[in-house]
Amino acid sequence: MSSLENKWNNFYTKVENYCDEHNKNLPTIIAVTKNRSLDEIEIAKDIGINHFGENYANEFNLKAINFKTSKWHFIGHLQRNKVKDVVPYADAIHTLDSLKLANKLSDYDFKKSIFIQVNISNDPNKFGISPELNSIKKLHEHSTQLDLNIIGLMSICKFGLTYDTTYNQFSNLVKLGQYYNLNEYSIGMSSDWQAAISAGSTHIRIGSSIFG
Repeated sequence: MSSLENKWNNFYTKVENYCDEHNKNLPTIIAVTKNRSLDEIEIAKDIGINHFGENYANEFNLKAINFKTSKWHFIGHLQRNKVKDVVPYADAIHTLDSLKLANKLSDYDFKKSIFIQVNISNDPNKFGISPELNSIKKLHEHSTQLDLNIIGLMSICKFGLTYDTTYNQFSNLVKLGQYYNLNEYSIGMSSDWQAAISAGSTHIRIGSSIFG
């Protein structure tokens, strides 16, 4: 058994056990491939990983072309001039954060799943729209009018927060989504996936716990 397979099996078992213990549904586990080679992705695919997430448009394009049968999630900040490189291969875009980006996605007739990225902690170092209801409402309504498929909300918590603080921020995001009848939540990474699942995550984005 390869080191990657061992890490994957251990992590998957941890998530399964956590969900069982807390009576939560198993989320989609997205293996984050930032700075990972094509050979590593090949191994990951061979051991049964099917959902991959990439942060950078150029890497996303290259990797998604090489692994077309996998599900590809764009999870980084998406610049409007890079939309053309992402939309042909994306099964989901997790980082819609502006009206202008919504317009650009509409220009390219992107019909697959989209998450609105919310800066739930109002961290000036992170992307995402304000968690104020009016901000989300404006972007959600505009996107809907463009016939974009908005399925949920995405956020990233600050690193190093306590479990309780992280859980509260993720729970606040879920409440915002419920207000708009959005049922998918892209929250949780290697450092805070437990709090995210407890709050209601449907997609966790995992890099180091899988690849090391």
